[in-house]
Amino acid sequence: MRCSTESDPSEDKGGSDLSGRGFRKDLLQEKVLHEAATKTIRVACQSLLPEGNARVLELLAGPVGVMPRGDPPNVITGVGNWSEELSRNRSLSHCVVADLIADPVLPFRSDCFDGAALFFGVETLRNPEEVFAEISRVLKHGAVFLVVYSPVTDRAHAHSRWNVMDSQERLSTVVSYFESARTFGPVTAYGTKKRIRSDASKKQYPVRDQAAIWIAYAKSRSDESRAWDLLTPLERKDEEEADPFRCPYCGDRLKKYEVPHSVYEIDYWYEADHLYICFNDSCPYFERGWEWMWSQMRRNVSYRHMYNPTTRKSGPIPVPTNYALRDGIVDDA
Repeated sequence: MRCSTESDPSEDKGGSDLSGRGFRKDLLQEKVLHEAATKTIRVACQSLLPEGNARVLELLAGPVGVMPRGDPPNVITGVGNWSEELSRNRSLSHCVVADLIADPVLPFRSDCFDGAALFFGVETLRNPEEVFAEISRVLKHGAVFLVVYSPVTDRAHAHSRWNVMDSQERLSTVVSYFESARTFGPVTAYGTKKRIRSDASKKQYPVRDQAAIWIAYAKSRSDESRAWDLLTPLERKDEEEADPFRCPYCGDRLKKYEVPHSVYEIDYWYEADHLYICFNDSCPYFERGWEWMWSQMRRNVSYRHMYNPTTRKSGPIPVPTNYALRDGIVDDA
């Protein structure tokens, strides 16, 4: 590993050495990283980031490496504030000293990384929208940007609003950073629960409490992806000849969905207690829906194919995320 102001061969911009400005990552990681958090992060990286000779970017890198390198190992480039911290991180293949908090510019050419991650410290960014836009610029089309954050923060460097936010407000703020870049797809987020222990348990087993962590991620979408010929109709089977309980776009069997009853009477609009919906995430109708809704309305939403057995009509049903409506799936004997 080499640690300098020079990046790996995929870059085309220079950099200037910094005298260790910015918050120290080792102090924050010492408070946040524990066995459960490290395991959760490694599982997320293994399932979301590419493996084997892929170029992966780690933002605000610190002395502890939590990203698995894979077999064969990935080429991980770390960008951080302190050269001595980066030199202790043995998981990095290259490291670049740069203060993204003060200057939100990445010294790399566009479309050169297969994935990116930011482990803790998102709350310290002074211009997060610009940083997320830069990350989107250096990512290849379809590459995942993974953000991990925790309620435990470095209050000396976190912006003041973050310190008074609750968990939902922080999640909404991170999601807004993705959306501000305008080149990321839908954001998926999940978290771990903080372990609740009784006073007696703490006295008997005086171990450090484990703070919860949150994970949010989205895929980058290049300008070319939004320039698809969206006016070309998708191929689908003729509705009169096709099985109404199979998706005419991908052929998967539709799943039975229970329409929720609420004060807004959503069941009234569909005139049915149950609908049949295609939940195949690889369905071309669902996949292209993201691009269509973005090109027409600048909204990060899509739609799925739906069949109404009461009216015997099919059409789109809107979804804001890939996991929306799934809790309403029921067994269809």
